[in-house]
Amino acid sequence: MPSDAPQLPGRVRVGLYFASTTGDPDGVLERNCRQHAEAREWVVAGAFTDSAVEIALAEREGWLALAKALERGEIQGILTWNRAMVADTSEEWDRLAALLADRGGFLVSCALNTPGQSLYGRSLTIAPTGTSRVVGRRTRSERPSSSEA
Repeated sequence: MPSDAPQLPGRVRVGLYFASTTGDPDGVLERNCRQHAEAREWVVAGAFTDSAVEIALAEREGWLALAKALERGEIQGILTWNRAMVADTSEEWDRLAALLADRGGFLVSCALNTPGQSLYGRSLTIAPTGTSRVVGRRTRSERPSSSEA
């Protein structure tokens, strides 16, 4: 847990959590979650990531470190980009949020979307091979360059 976060009395300290096989190469997710926290005057105490999203949440190293920080009182809340990073269904999200509330913490989805969605509003569906594929809007790499527009 980084110790560079300000220790101001009365300020809520939060941890950021991201789970993605590709990470956050442009820092978009972390930047948006930090802005979400700052808008509420919460202090970001650290960011935790996992790339092994195929394993259960309770077995992911980043999530376990974040849960320990919550148990030790180093943070009071957890912010994640979207619900799908920690839950497969809305019911699963609600159970996790209730569990954290019972332990004195809270859980926030900065994108306020539901499981099955990703950054930029594209829906994720399961392809016949069992891999995710993007449907809907085109990806950033498919956008026309300024010279094509």
